Amino acid sequence: AGKYSVGGASECISCEDGKFSAEGAVGCTAVATCGVEKYIQSPSTSTADTICGVCTKGTASLGDQVACTLCNGEGEYSDADGATACKLAPAGNKPTENRENIEACPKNTFSTRVSDTCTKCPEGGHSDIGASACDFCGQHKLLNDTLGECNCIDTFVLDDNNKCTCPTGMTLDGDRCVLCEKAKFKGDLGVKSCALCEDMLKGAITKEVGSTTNSSCVCPAGTFDNLKEKDRRCDVIEEGVNETVTG
Repeated sequence: AGKYSVGGASECISCEDGKFSAEGAVGCTAVATCGVEKYIQSPSTSTADTICGVCTKGTASLGDQVACTLCNGEGEYSDADGATACKLAPAGNKPTENRENIEACPKNTFSTRVSDTCTKCPEGGHSDIGASACDFCGQHKLLNDTLGECNCIDTFVLDDNNKCTCPTGMTLDGDRCVLCEKAKFKGDLGVKSCALCEDMLKGAITKEVGSTTNSSCVCPAGTFDNLKEKDRRCDVIEEGVNETVTG
């Protein structure tokens, strides 16, 4: 083996490099090459051909390699046997641990480019599964994990523009809405200050906090609305009139 003989020759001739022969051969055969998708599982000898193996998932080969290349670079994977090159995980995904596939980034994480890992959303951010970026709820909102949506935080309500603001009868104080004080009112949504009853009726008060209309502004017990157009105020009740009822 490893040699051949032509009829009439007195001795066998050795195969040249890159060829092999079996015992009793009359010629040499070129050894096989392991092309793309394969690797050299067993190299050739003068008496045996090359044995090629197919690269399995998680690896790749461009051919004539003694081993398949592991897909272990940043974001690399291979999801089929016989791959010629490793694939790259797209945004919103990362390679599986064995590099044989990809998996979507978990909820509230993201990946913007080829990466082995998914990044946790920053404080106040959230995302769905397989996200390439995080969303933010916006001012005065928090994420409801159960519903998967942004809701207004306590004391705020949603206006027609999908923004969280203070309801009627309340005004903004720091990061929350508080009830209008007595002698004040607010009849619409928004963060503006509560209006003073005093500005429309001097001496007027409200019976409760959180008033929503100017009709809540009344004169305190012992006084009455003089209904004057230019100098409207609560005047002291004259003798003989009930002074114990507010308004």
